[in-house]
Amino acid sequence: VSAGEEAVFLGRQGSEEITADEIAEKAETINYEIVTRMSTRLPRFYING
Repeated sequence: VSAGEEAVFLGRQGSEEITADEIAEKAETINYEIVTRMSTRLPRFYING
């Protein structure tokens, strides 16, 4: 990913989707920890949410 490009960490883009459960499984933790540990400095954009 280059500067200025869109990157989706959690959610849906087109036909692709990644959930907190999927990220948690890869990180060997629970989905709650993924969601609550995202920094407040991380911009969030809620679209049709």
